[in-house]
Amino acid sequence: MKILIYGYGKIGIIHAKNFKKFGQIYVYDIKKIKNLDLNYKTIKNLDLIKNNFFDLTIICTPTANHISDLLNLNKLSKFFLIEKPISTNYKNFSVLNDQMKKKIIVCCNMRFHKGIKIIKNNIKLCGKIYYLQNYFKHSLKNMNRAKNNYIFKEKNSLSILYDCIHDLDYLNFLFGLKKISYIHSKKFTNNHLPKDYIQVLSEFENNIYGSTILNFIDQFKFRGLEITGSKGTLVWKSEGKIKEKVTVDFYKKDKIINLFKSYNFDSNTPYMDMAYEVNQYLKDSKRKVNKYNLSFFKDASYLIKLINHE
Repeated sequence: MKILIYGYGKIGIIHAKNFKKFGQIYVYDIKKIKNLDLNYKTIKNLDLIKNNFFDLTIICTPTANHISDLLNLNKLSKFFLIEKPISTNYKNFSVLNDQMKKKIIVCCNMRFHKGIKIIKNNIKLCGKIYYLQNYFKHSLKNMNRAKNNYIFKEKNSLSILYDCIHDLDYLNFLFGLKKISYIHSKKFTNNHLPKDYIQVLSEFENNIYGSTILNFIDQFKFRGLEITGSKGTLVWKSEGKIKEKVTVDFYKKDKIINLFKSYNFDSNTPYMDMAYEVNQYLKDSKRKVNKYNLSFFKDASYLIKLINHE
């Protein structure tokens, strides 16, 4: 398999490392490429590449460029894996035809986090689900990409929501998001972000209600999900950045049942597991999307549609 990494920044390097076991890695970047793995091949002129030369192209450029990059590379690649969010404007998708949409997978690696996997396999413990709460909290000082992230430069009050769209995606994946009924954003600090706190109230299938809190004002990285139902509460907590402390517990009356615990969970594992499933999907001649945990164009564009209130 021939795999093009289009944009060799921090996330491009991660994808190259995780996908190299599945084929030959090619790298293209408009900037000078440093510290390139000796086993990778560089592409200097894409105009010389034949149609469908690449089996997979992974687009790791700024979000504002995703759609134009996809259009420019469409003939060169059979499939695309695009970093999230695929766009911040639902209207941008009008330039994509149905054939192109079928070629798109969106990088939503949180679907492959160990905590989410265990939650998915144990949701029935909760009985009838009433409501859920999830959160992502981090310190802006520890977000190296944030200062250069185009999303934050847009001065859009929803910047955090687009950047942390993982945390809506896995809710849609698990529960089926129907409606975003309320979005409230606020600025607590004097950092460069237009807003550094956002709360989202959502409605899901089966009459489930949810609340999501995202912020860049905490002093540590936290992520988690609480699901409350008629038989108890299922809780996933993740703390830390590179090596995470991860726990999944079920609270039933006066009992706490531990379902998973790790003090040294590798944050790259969800990326590796996603890469494996992308490879399996591309090798599958039938490619029935419902068989896979991947986020396809339909999922990703649907979230943008709800956020944009289209």
